[in-house]
Amino acid sequence: MKRLRSSWHAVLTGVLMMLLCVVTRNIFIQMQKEQASRSFFLSKEPKKWEKACRRSLNMGPDMAVVLDAEDQAFLNNMMFHSAWIGLQDMAMEGNFFWVTPLASWDNGQVGQDCVAIVPPASTEKQDWLNSWDDTMCAGEQHYLCETRVL
Repeated sequence: MKRLRSSWHAVLTGVLMMLLCVVTRNIFIQMQKEQASRSFFLSKEPKKWEKACRRSLNMGPDMAVVLDAEDQAFLNNMMFHSAWIGLQDMAMEGNFFWVTPLASWDNGQVGQDCVAIVPPASTEKQDWLNSWDDTMCAGEQHYLCETRVL
């Protein structure tokens, strides 16, 4: 019985993920990747950070959270332009919204309110590891969202 439940769970999870992809295809690039039981989506259109955040929440996923260097490398492989991530310090400069042991700031890039991963001039792996830029929230960027894979 336990095995049957497990099989149905896998089938339902697959169907739900397929529906999520169909619903979001007009908003997100057909680029969905899975990493450590999370699925990431990259937007088609740029938005201001707050609109991107609302759009992500309304569609089911949330803004992407970078938990470690592995997530950072994974997201870097999805990207070809700058994209917002779920990190901001609008309430107090320098006090960012999520807590993570990884800080991948580009040199001299702390000072604005919303955070984007920005492609470096070079595609060398070490350059991507320092590619966060806090920039004006009013500017438009593509954005990364994530959802949990059951």
